[in-house]
Amino acid sequence: MQQSFFGELFGVKIHLPVSRNEVKQLIYAKSDFAGYLVQEKSIPLHRAQTELDQDIHKFVRNMEKSQANRFYEYLIEESAVSAEEFRNQIHNPMTLNYPKLRISGDNTVRRKHSVWSYMSWFLLIGCVFLGTYWFDL
Repeated sequence: MQQSFFGELFGVKIHLPVSRNEVKQLIYAKSDFAGYLVQEKSIPLHRAQTELDQDIHKFVRNMEKSQANRFYEYLIEESAVSAEEFRNQIHNPMTLNYPKLRISGDNTVRRKHSVWSYMSWFLLIGCVFLGTYWFDL
């Protein structure tokens, strides 16, 4: 079946009949563009996602009903797949950056401490001493 160019959204060219691969690319491009809006335009993420979803719906309104149904079917399926990939990435300990841990003699895991982890205590004690000195308490 010959594909005809329908339009471009978030830098992804969409052809008719709609293909699953193009919808998947659109989902990733939407996510990247939402990140751009959050960082560069200081828009909250939920608002950026909502605006981009509205852009997608405006884009799909111009399609024939059968193509729009197929587009939304692919969009729902691929969104679920990308959400599952994201959850798997979060739960994979190799992708997360944990603070360095050391194992003590009794095999318990303890965090490696530094002077900076105690900085708030130093500041609190310093404020107490300065307050007593300043107000002669």
